[in-house]
Parts: sequence; structure tokens; C-alpha cells
Amino acid sequence: MKNTHQDWIEMRKESEKIFRALAALTERDPAEEEVQKAIARWHQLIDNRFYKCNLEMFRQLANLYVSDNRSSANIDKYKPGLAKFMRDAMHLYCDKQEK
Repeated sequence: MKNTHQDWIEMRKESEKIFRALAALTERDPAEEEVQKAIARWHQLIDNRFYKCNLEMFRQLANLYVSDNRSSANIDKYKPGLAKFMRDAMHLYCDKQEK
């Protein structure tokens, strides 16, 4: 996937929107529909705009958000604990999609 500078700007804006939406939902259950819709948007953005991302890869990405300190810090700047919340929500999303 070859992206222009404008594509990167748009993807960054959409990423920010999703992270902010999820940060506002961290007090909720990760299985709730609104949370899962935001996670689905995140998966679609990655799969359509960054790189092909099957469910196994998405699940491993979720693990990376917590295991890699740089990833955690980058995500947690939106709200402390967001990386772990996203990991949990992403795993639930993958579980549901695999059924």
C-alpha cells in the first residue's frame, strides 16, 4: 500500500479520533457494543490503510500494546490504562469474529 503525505495525515487524524473515543470509554466493559464498534473501526483502519491485518495479527498487536513500553506509553498518553483496555477489547473482538 503506497500512501501519499495527505493519506498519512488523514490516517493520523482517524487514529486520533479512535484513540480519543476509546479513552472516553475506559470505564466501560470492553465487551460493550460501543467499545467493540470502536475496536472494529481500529481494525478496519489498520487493515485498509496501513497493512493487511488478519485476526491473529490484530490479537498479537493487542499484546504488543501492553508488552512494549514504547507502545504502551504512546497509547496511554490519551488516558492511563488505555493500552490494557484496548488489549482486552481487541481480544474480545477477535474472539467474537472467530466464532
